Amino acid sequence: MNFEVKGLDAVIASVAKARRARPDAGIRLLVVGRGNARKYGNLARVHGIADAVTFAGAIAEGVERYYRAADVFAMLSKFDTFGMAVLEAMAAGLPAVVSANVGAKDVVRDGVNGFVLPDPRGDDTVAGAIAAMADPAVRSRFGAEAQRTASRYTWDRTADEVARVYDAVASGRRT
Repeated sequence: MNFEVKGLDAVIASVAKARRARPDAGIRLLVVGRGNARKYGNLARVHGIADAVTFAGAIAEGVERYYRAADVFAMLSKFDTFGMAVLEAMAAGLPAVVSANVGAKDVVRDGVNGFVLPDPRGDDTVAGAIAAMADPAVRSRFGAEAQRTASRYTWDRTADEVARVYDAVASGRRT
């Protein structure tokens, strides 16, 4: 919900570079959330990709439609707790491209179901990850693995694990 914190500037710069590297791929950027769309629309214009960027705004219901409309999920936050959006995107079969500052980086296996980028400001690396996902076979393989990963993070499983820890603490056992 905060384009600046979420690293939208780096995403835009990286998408521009990926589009130049893979002009045949038709790479576009769909921005979902609340932020200064005018400022970032101008940045997209500076990078020459204004016609390839769509600002959808904040979505209260039906966000899964937007995940289904996408091929890759990117969150290059400067700092972030465990953003549920990463798991939601992975559950929808999207490879995740995240910065090392995103709490959910622990569920992204670099080079398997997405990419964890230590320096999202270095848009060459991000652009490379985005361009790699332009290959349908690679994207499909990463997306299937992302979906498998996300399927292990259910509320039932989380509740069971918390209950197990509480039981262990109550009985004096170590977990």
